[in-house]
Amino acid sequence: MKNVILIDDDEISNFVNTRLFLQSKLVDTVHSIQSSEEAIEYFGDIHSGKEPAPYLVLIDIRMPVLDGFDLMGEIFGRYPGLGEKSLFYFLSSSIDPKDVARANSEDFCKGFLRKPLSRSILEEILG
Repeated sequence: MKNVILIDDDEISNFVNTRLFLQSKLVDTVHSIQSSEEAIEYFGDIHSGKEPAPYLVLIDIRMPVLDGFDLMGEIFGRYPGLGEKSLFYFLSSSIDPKDVARANSEDFCKGFLRKPLSRSILEEILG
């Protein structure tokens, strides 16, 4: 079973990406999260076994409270080993080359994806 977690403070992006994933039939479930606090709590549930580890996690870089980089640092600091169970990508509308370079330099990150997602991108990352 392939399940996806979308972490993005933009409700519309989460809605559109959820529909895209489900219509593609490449994944079984999509869980969208809109805040860093909710993401930390949800990954705690994954770590404790209350929720299954996701196949794929897409994280927005620009979010309030904790940006995507800080959020993942917090999650991996609290719940070691999660990076070994899932594919993590940063998904952003940022055009800042520093964001792309930083995303690609993170050990846990498989790559940087630019918004908006497309069916061809989904097929590429989901195989």
